[in-house]
Amino acid sequence: MTELLALKQTRSVEGYTAAFQGLQFDITMYNCNYDDMFFTTHYISGLKEDIRATVEPQMLATVDKVALIAKVQQGVLERSKTKYQRSTLQPRQPQHQQRADTKQIKHQPMHSYGETGNLETTEELMAYATPMETNLNQDMLKYV
Repeated sequence: MTELLALKQTRSVEGYTAAFQGLQFDITMYNCNYDDMFFTTHYISGLKEDIRATVEPQMLATVDKVALIAKVQQGVLERSKTKYQRSTLQPRQPQHQQRADTKQIKHQPMHSYGETGNLETTEELMAYATPMETNLNQDMLKYV
């Protein structure tokens, strides 16, 4: 019993779970008065702090369920640690790279084929627009 109460996770969740369940089996062979909640509580208390913080609020009733959640949390922590290590090893790229071949673009009137089938400029097309459309189109031309 003292071994089970003193058991702490030092490496993987799988190793800790195997050791804990072995001790749990030994205890229940000699004394079946301990319920799942007793073992679950002691299993959680032996987990590493970063895994325990996620598992403990779940209030799970069996060691198997807690072990499953702990294993998932261990995977999440390992992936985030790997991602963090990868991002700190790579040099940062400037966010806004300017291209050397960038040229100034001149404003040119837009063209369209009108009702007559002839090529018309934007200004000619605006003659057909209502006053409200004309104001909107003129505002939009500022950004073109």
